[in-house]
Amino acid sequence: MRSQRVKTRHYLIGLMAVGTLCSGPLFAAVQDDPQTNNNDEDIENITVTARAGDAAMQAFNAGNFELAEIKFKENERCALRVERNRQAFIEGVRESQISQEVNGGGVNTGSSMTDSNAARVEGNSSMNAIAAKTQKAEDKVRENTCENRAFQIYMAGMSQLQLGRAEDAEASFERAVALSQIQYDAHYRLALMKLLRQDKSGAEGHLEAINSILKRCYNCDAREEIVRISDFLQKAVDGKIKLN
Repeated sequence: MRSQRVKTRHYLIGLMAVGTLCSGPLFAAVQDDPQTNNNDEDIENITVTARAGDAAMQAFNAGNFELAEIKFKENERCALRVERNRQAFIEGVRESQISQEVNGGGVNTGSSMTDSNAARVEGNSSMNAIAAKTQKAEDKVRENTCENRAFQIYMAGMSQLQLGRAEDAEASFERAVALSQIQYDAHYRLALMKLLRQDKSGAEGHLEAINSILKRCYNCDAREEIVRISDFLQKAVDGKIKLN
């Protein structure tokens, strides 16, 4: 079977994850060996498109990657605040319950009731504020998305790639997969980066993570895409495909 040599002119930009609410092309020129017909060249152009859900994604889709990076980082910070508020609310409820048991043997005292109600009000205020903001922006592009922090970091990395800052992008992808192992496209890009550095062991680790995601992805929308990148990376790791 003929070996293939893959030109990765935009390898870091390509193959956007299905369902990531953005679009991004991959251009991979696949050439035969020199002894074969050099004019017989296939160009693979993979494009995934979806709606722009917030200002960050809108900027990314418009090609304004400097602004997109800023906005995705704002999203990340907003998501982190929500996570911390939620944790504080949970801790507040837990502490009020402990206080009730200590002060009243399981009976709510005036003090513990006040603490408990305060915790509930604080938590509900945070949730209501988020809901109100979402409702208000329902018919227009949201300024920020305050959820899925790993995805916001991943998209900041995608913006950095488009700006030619591969080292920053790699650091962002590493953070994204550390927060959420299901960020398979981040694993894919990290594997490519490591293969280009001849770090086969590192690439195999990301391939293993992708295959682990695939095992849990029975009927998910991204299954076909995950199978595709898994097959590609397996060939690259095995040396059947050479990355330039």
